Amino acid sequence: MLWGLSMLKEIVQIDSRNVEKYCMNQELLNGCEIIIIKIDLSLDKNVKSYLLLSKIAKQKEILPLFVILNSTKDSQEKLKLLKNESYFIVESEYIFQELYEEIEGVLSPKGEGDICLDIADIKTVLDYKGVAFFGSAKDSTKDAALIAIEEAVKNANIKDHSLRDMQAVLVHFTIHPDYKLIKIAHAMEVIYEHAHYATDIIWGTTTDKSLSKEYVKAVVLLTGCDSWAFKQIAVNNLPYKS
Repeated sequence: MLWGLSMLKEIVQIDSRNVEKYCMNQELLNGCEIIIIKIDLSLDKNVKSYLLLSKIAKQKEILPLFVILNSTKDSQEKLKLLKNESYFIVESEYIFQELYEEIEGVLSPKGEGDICLDIADIKTVLDYKGVAFFGSAKDSTKDAALIAIEEAVKNANIKDHSLRDMQAVLVHFTIHPDYKLIKIAHAMEVIYEHAHYATDIIWGTTTDKSLSKEYVKAVVLLTGCDSWAFKQIAVNNLPYKS
């Protein structure tokens, strides 16, 4: 099933309804750049089919991204099977959809003068293995860009970890065309100052004339964190189910 708008035809969603179909008919993956593999651990008892599809995708130079729903403390053994994959852990279908919409926003049509991000930038960031985090925030005050990016990092809920633990960071800003890029550059110093010197940092902008001139929305994708360094993972302020 193709997922999203026509401009995102290179992104395909995989779940329990179609994983076998894609494994059996690999030509369905032709033209894809990223496959989003959704695993509901409360329903999917066997992840081997998903791992097989991930292997097939990699052979075709397609990036597999796993999104895990309904993970509990008892899911650790299954999660260890994903140690060579990049994956987000989310606690609801709503957050799953929010994650996709954030990626969709990064890849939305760009206006004149935008600092464009493309599918290659997404693949660069998501290619790092281990647990991944995302967060978003918006603000319309005097220091909107700075506040939005600080809140977005907080909303990513990396808890006991820091930006220094991440191997890659992608930041996307949605702004009015008249918003000064020097303010965006200043806000990005928060990332550069706290991330490891070797972290891949990518950022870009999308403009929208319908927004107020002070409005800024910031989205962060943080990847490459060593998931095996911690026992419990909480995403978007939602803890593990007991």
